[in-house]
Amino acid sequence: MSDSDWRRSYTIGLIIVGLAAAGFAYWLWSSTEASHFQIEQEAREGADAYTDPRNIAVEGECLALPEAERGDCITTEREASYQGQRNERDLEAQRVMAAWTRAIGIATIVGMAFGIFGLSLIFVTFREARRAADAGFAANKIAREANENQLRAWVQIHIVQETRMATGTPPSPRFFTKLAFETIGQSPAKNVTYTSWPCIGYEPTETELENWIADREANGFIENIFHGSRSNEDAQIEHSGAVPQKPVIGFMIFAVSYQTVFSDEVRETVRVFRLNDANRPDDLIDFNFPTAGLQLVPWEKYPGHVT
Repeated sequence: MSDSDWRRSYTIGLIIVGLAAAGFAYWLWSSTEASHFQIEQEAREGADAYTDPRNIAVEGECLALPEAERGDCITTEREASYQGQRNERDLEAQRVMAAWTRAIGIATIVGMAFGIFGLSLIFVTFREARRAADAGFAANKIAREANENQLRAWVQIHIVQETRMATGTPPSPRFFTKLAFETIGQSPAKNVTYTSWPCIGYEPTETELENWIADREANGFIENIFHGSRSNEDAQIEHSGAVPQKPVIGFMIFAVSYQTVFSDEVRETVRVFRLNDANRPDDLIDFNFPTAGLQLVPWEKYPGHVT
């Protein structure tokens, strides 16, 4: 739901809740007021019944008494009438109090429900506001990263001459080549380091490459490479493991790490090349004999990656 849709729904919800609360309050007040009026009417009729002379035994048994006792009888009957009226009014007050107490109790319970609902609306409002803020932060982050990617340095690795392989005693292949590191983008790369190593006899996996890059020390250091420029470096790569006694496949891996002017995060460019001997009809290399015709061809399965 978009921010405008949420605001519209929230406003409509508040209006509906307000109308419902007003309607309920009017119904509760009117129904309680009607009960109040009915109680007053019943109490008035009950009190009037006690003031009716027919209910006061002035005639009848009081008049039949001797004159000396007649006054006391009439007084007693009138006091009983007044007491009945007072009882009716007391009962009226109790019933009215009970009616309004009931209304207040209902209003309190419903008010608590509306309060809880209001708190939930506030919570939902805060949640949606946070979502909107997070969406804004995410959009700003995307825009910032897009701008950084457009302006930051990207370092490329180039092979500028064929690779030469020499062997020692016992045979231990050593490779010599010339690399060119080029910065594209619109800002320089800083704290540039690079490392390189061969992989002989099998195809390296992506996980192995990641572990090798993390564990190996840098072969060379270039302080800065300004945008649009190249830095040529002579690379000497030694193989320290066992050397197969027959021709096998071979690979050469180059990795360059650097930082941009936008952050201290280490960026990385990795290239994986397949070793080809121009003097052989197959794709194998005999690492026991020196040669000057080695070619580095980007490996189709995994040419490398850039961060």
